[in-house]
Amino acid sequence: MLVEILRCLSKESPEQEMFVRRETLAIRLGCSLPTITRTLARLESQGWINRDQVKSRIRGFQVGSIALTKKAIMWLGFEPSAQKAQRCSPVIDACSSFQKQSLQRQLQPAAGSVDKPSKSTTAVGAVRLPQSLAWLTEHISPFGVCKLMKVAREKGLLLEDVTTPCATQIQQAKNGFAYIRKLLGIDRDWHSQRQEADAAVLQATAISVKKAALEERVKNIENQAYLGHDGFVRKVQRGVAVLYDLKEASALLGRNRGVCPIGESFFDAIQDGRLTPWTATALG
Repeated sequence: MLVEILRCLSKESPEQEMFVRRETLAIRLGCSLPTITRTLARLESQGWINRDQVKSRIRGFQVGSIALTKKAIMWLGFEPSAQKAQRCSPVIDACSSFQKQSLQRQLQPAAGSVDKPSKSTTAVGAVRLPQSLAWLTEHISPFGVCKLMKVAREKGLLLEDVTTPCATQIQQAKNGFAYIRKLLGIDRDWHSQRQEADAAVLQATAISVKKAALEERVKNIENQAYLGHDGFVRKVQRGVAVLYDLKEASALLGRNRGVCPIGESFFDAIQDGRLTPWTATALG
């Protein structure tokens, strides 16, 4: 919850209050509204945030603002905008009037930053897009991506939460814009699906790295032979271990008795001494 709140902060003015809907937080975190209420109350009781509510005559308390406490700002290492402006004052005095106005605009919080996570962006032509959405420009125009971001925001969604789990389908779609527009109309827990997709990518990457490392280790012992406690000699050939009876192995590895794949257990056996290096002259 605290991470989601930090994503909605203005980087230049971290102490400024923000207006974020509980429904939006529930969608991003994939949990219920009561859970959001309890978690916000816990953060407030622990001194992380301050909350204020604007009362509506018709529906009671509807709009709530959230702001980090001074203690939280200091603990998280943020620099208040007042200190930042004071630190930059010598530079402002040395600038022309036009440069002063430009610098002051940079120090002001960006308009429309409420209820939006701060993201690193990538320039695509005249449009700046989040890095997580830059790949969409291969199938949709940059302005089309901006339009889809607006539609997702109006529905309380993050566009990357929708496009990440469906990346393969979007790449194969004839009209990527229309396909994503249709996806945005589906009532689904997109945030959870994106988390599952990211986890699957990380798992696949880890498996690929582990497989490449194993292949390199097998390559390093190519054409080497090892004697096991079971009386069989295993010679590494073309990525597998070819089994030979010890008596026949002494005759320069004649007829093999089968093959077995080489995995981590093969190298564990070498390290434990259950497999020892063997040569055809080992029997004398």
